[in-house]
Amino acid sequence: MIKRKQFGPTLYFYHDKAIFDGLCQQGITKPELHHFLLRKNVLASQETDRGELAYYLSSYIFDFQDRNKLSEQLTTKPKRENVASSSIKKEENSKLDDEAIRQTLISMREKLSAEPDCQASVSCTKDSFVLDVMYKDHDLTKPEAKQIETKKVQIEIFKEQDGFTIRNPANDFGEKLLSELKASLANEVDEKLSVQELSLAGISDSRLISKFFNLLMDNVDGYKLTDVTNVKLYHPDSDEEDEETAASHIRRAMLNGKQVLVSPELNGLYDRGFHISNVQWLADDKLPNGDRVAFEASLKKPETKEGFSFQIRGVYRYSDRTQDVTQKLTPPSNVEKKDIHKRLELAAGFALEKVRNLEG
Repeated sequence: MIKRKQFGPTLYFYHDKAIFDGLCQQGITKPELHHFLLRKNVLASQETDRGELAYYLSSYIFDFQDRNKLSEQLTTKPKRENVASSSIKKEENSKLDDEAIRQTLISMREKLSAEPDCQASVSCTKDSFVLDVMYKDHDLTKPEAKQIETKKVQIEIFKEQDGFTIRNPANDFGEKLLSELKASLANEVDEKLSVQELSLAGISDSRLISKFFNLLMDNVDGYKLTDVTNVKLYHPDSDEEDEETAASHIRRAMLNGKQVLVSPELNGLYDRGFHISNVQWLADDKLPNGDRVAFEASLKKPETKEGFSFQIRGVYRYSDRTQDVTQKLTPPSNVEKKDIHKRLELAAGFALEKVRNLEG
């Protein structure tokens, strides 16, 4: 009979190689190395090389506090994630209602919180539901001290007249949660749900893909397109290419600058079969003394034209003192994000309908 352990689970501590690799990372500054040494009651000269300090420190035992401190220093600032949007249409006599959404999210919260290194919470208001998840992301390709990072994911559900709109981060974990949400919700109401996604799959003409992005940028309600600063393009493989052409196939291209959409280089790439896969643009609020908003939209899988997502990269605030927008990019407020995301969804839906009609 196997005897159960009296104590556990055990904690893993970094060995000297992992400590040295972590201390040599760019995120660790020389003053922080001196701080680590001071915790070990060691004073070092400011003239001592960083590598030598890291090597000396790696000979010490790093306790739990040291390990947490090193992990915090190496944790990268979360980057802005693109947002994917989908909608669930409520059919006549459907059981899909607020209570079904709430019960589904509560069940997901309990399931997620039962997993190791994962915490989840649910908040509900009169017209929205939010699932917040904090989890540990593992990446074994990074140095040992950076292999585990704490990340956050938020799933938002908003009530509409004809159903619900779901927004989730356009990353693997966010898509996994979205898939689980749809399956759990269908099981909760015991019926097949009518789910609609913003997808360009099925549009074969590459020029219509680019047309979609142009229509999107021109039709964000309340905003006037000011400049397109960055365009990434994708060229799909063609079965009609001869062997010589296929050997020199260029699949991706990027243009960066001002007024990129009117550049002759971009038109030349269109003629060669390229289509837009990612675009960043600036648009001014049409209201007097309005702010300037930096947008981004992209296809996660340009080869299949799937995975459309968008984000607000930031806001250039209008300054009454200079009578112009500032040069500093600031994050939008939650109220602004909710409002502008809705405008982007409507613009994307309009653009998608237009290009599908043109595809005919």
